[in-house]
Amino acid sequence: MRLLKSADLPLNNELPEFTAFLRGYGHPNIRATHTSTVEFTTQRHLTSKGDCIVVVAADIGAAGLPQPLKNSLRNPGSTAVFELTCEGERDTLTARGHSLLTLDDPVSMVVRKSRYTSPRTVAVDSDKAARDLSRTLVRKLASGAEATVRITVSTP
Repeated sequence: MRLLKSADLPLNNELPEFTAFLRGYGHPNIRATHTSTVEFTTQRHLTSKGDCIVVVAADIGAAGLPQPLKNSLRNPGSTAVFELTCEGERDTLTARGHSLLTLDDPVSMVVRKSRYTSPRTVAVDSDKAARDLSRTLVRKLASGAEATVRITVSTP
């Protein structure tokens, strides 16, 4: 996990921004059909019931995110962008932070279309769920290939 801070102070009206990277793998049971969430998990095994999970064997769960990024995610005005890449194919989810995020689950990270929060929730009000992801990307993830998630959080 690397943390990059793009600037100490906003420049040219840009927002302060924090970026972290998550690495993991796809899995043959990835279906990405869930209608309201996307999940990244540190667990290696996946059943067909895990229809929101798109990355397994991730190097961190929500608890492993760097503290400055967690602080930004707890700002309800923050914007979180999750760029998922696998074998050259990529898709992006845009969501919001929330003041009630605990970000303390060691196993997984969940991005939600709703405003529901739990220890696994890393962002809410997402513009996409698992079913909305590029089907080409989902096929590549289902091959078990390596995947990367770039998480960028901007705060006002």
